[in-house]
Amino acid sequence: MAESARVEGAADAGALIAAIRQAGYEARPGGAGGQSLSDRREEEAASLKRDLSVAAVLTAPVFVLEMSGHLVPAFHHWLFALIGQGTR
Repeated sequence: MAESARVEGAADAGALIAAIRQAGYEARPGGAGGQSLSDRREEEAASLKRDLSVAAVLTAPVFVLEMSGHLVPAFHHWLFALIGQGTR
């Protein structure tokens, strides 16, 4: 759908570009935006770390509210009295 292709490997870049152009397509070295493979991997790793951090921050309150009652019964009773579990 993107009308593009990425070729990775150990072949000569000049020969690949010449073959692609001979087939009637446009070719440019360096991938999308000129980023190298290691730069793209570093960018993806940073993105995944950020996503993990956001998920951990958003999950922590739910985890504390649910699991604290098992460790501290008084917290369970206080939370039940404050929020309740009914559907009124």
